[in-house]
Amino acid sequence: MLKYSAFIIALALVLAVAPDALASAGSGAGLPFESWLQSLESSATGPVAFSISGIGIVVCGFTLVLGGDLPGFFRQFIFLVLVMAVILCAANIKAQFFGKGSLISLSYETTKVV
Repeated sequence: MLKYSAFIIALALVLAVAPDALASAGSGAGLPFESWLQSLESSATGPVAFSISGIGIVVCGFTLVLGGDLPGFFRQFIFLVLVMAVILCAANIKAQFFGKGSLISLSYETTKVV
């Protein structure tokens, strides 16, 4: 019985702390290499990369289906390109459905004096 109560306490602690941990994932610490990493992420998950990954999935799929007997290295290269295209496409789809991080808004009203 002691094992189950410890598990329940640990589970309650994780559930109590999880919203704070998820909300803190939005911003960085201002490190010097953050700017170029952010631009690299924007380039890899932007609309151009999404279009290129979609085209890559179609081309690699047709190559594998209609390619016949491909040499081993070329077949592995096509699979590598296909997997990279699927990963980029999935990252973009995930970002569209779930967002990239937490958004914290300020909820105060401003009044305009006329």
